[in-house]
Amino acid sequence: MAGNKIITQYDLQPDPSSANYFLLIDDGINEYRSATAVSIAALSGPVTSVNTKVGDVVLTPDDLNDTSTVHKFVSASELSLINLLSTSQGSDTFLSGDGVYRTPTIADVANIGTGDGLYASTLSNVVQLKSIKPGTNVTIDVASDSITINSLGGGSGTSANMYYTGASPSNVTVGALAAGSALSGKTVSQILESMLVTYLAPSFTSFSIVGQPALIEVGVALSGSKTFNWSTSNSSNVAVNSINIRDQHTNTLIDTGAANTGTDTVSIGTISNTSPISQSWRAEGTNTQSGSFNSSSFTVSSLYPFFYGKSTGVRPTANQALINGGTKVVSSSSGAISVSFASGSSDFLWFAIPSTSANRSTWFITALNNGAIGGAVSSGGNLFPDPVTVTINSPSSLWSGVSYKIYISNYQTAVSSAMTLS
Repeated sequence: MAGNKIITQYDLQPDPSSANYFLLIDDGINEYRSATAVSIAALSGPVTSVNTKVGDVVLTPDDLNDTSTVHKFVSASELSLINLLSTSQGSDTFLSGDGVYRTPTIADVANIGTGDGLYASTLSNVVQLKSIKPGTNVTIDVASDSITINSLGGGSGTSANMYYTGASPSNVTVGALAAGSALSGKTVSQILESMLVTYLAPSFTSFSIVGQPALIEVGVALSGSKTFNWSTSNSSNVAVNSINIRDQHTNTLIDTGAANTGTDTVSIGTISNTSPISQSWRAEGTNTQSGSFNSSSFTVSSLYPFFYGKSTGVRPTANQALINGGTKVVSSSSGAISVSFASGSSDFLWFAIPSTSANRSTWFITALNNGAIGGAVSSGGNLFPDPVTVTINSPSSLWSGVSYKIYISNYQTAVSSAMTLS
């Protein structure tokens, strides 16, 4: 027999004397059997089960799983729904989840808000709405999902947006509305306002620099970018991009054409502060009638501070070391100053003011506890004698060589309340 042959169970004959098989070969004319029986392990036993079933097995579609297959089975109920879908039921019904065709119903319809409602009634499953009709000098535009109602003016309407459609310009002066004023294109409300209300000129109601103290010590840097804040009244009458910031000390504009947003960050440059200064800025604007208006000034002043302290033991000496150990107050000493010494009965009191400030002549705690300042250094003299003048440098290296008047008490005293020195 030429070629290859696939052996099946029908080409095998069991050997009665063993567990082996003879091969049967049919060449189309004669049938032959192999002379020797051979062992074929793959066919050594009967089929034990099919798809977990044993015995005489009958398979149905229910025994098959279509999870990973392209083609799917349908159940009898699913097939029934498919048949229903192929049947016309009319445009006013729908197929619900239980396979039953139902007619939709309206649960409730109501107008909301105030005014005339559009809802009229419900007939069966149809909501009935009222029609919208244009009145005199009113048009209605319907586009896509929007309805626009336009007032053309005239008529007896009272809408503030009703446009004037009569002759223009005016030929008489009525109130603040001058003769020759254009009326076309204006609403009735605008014309009435022009008659009854004069032009509301804008003004600045505030002006400041964010985070900038108005009083600083000599030597503190005053430079770099600063954020200016302001507010205006009648802001609609401020001309567009008309806000300017002016350095009043140099009389120069450091920013121009800013929008009226209420804030503007501008570089102020570097301002010298090596001695007491007074530096001011202001905002300037233009109104819609080409008039100018200015804000109040924001002023930064610098000065030399005053110092105070207490010293236990012997009466201290008026010198730089005393100042270095005291408390600094960045405030003007040109007038009366208030100091809280919080001293005990063994403490001497002292305070120092720039020599440019007026001499102190009295101290005051209460109407029953006060006295004069001045005179000689003496344990029997006034609480504070005449001052000693000393040249002082800033303890924080901000300035140097400044003359100070230092007052040191004649004797030790306890002071628990604030003392005014004037």
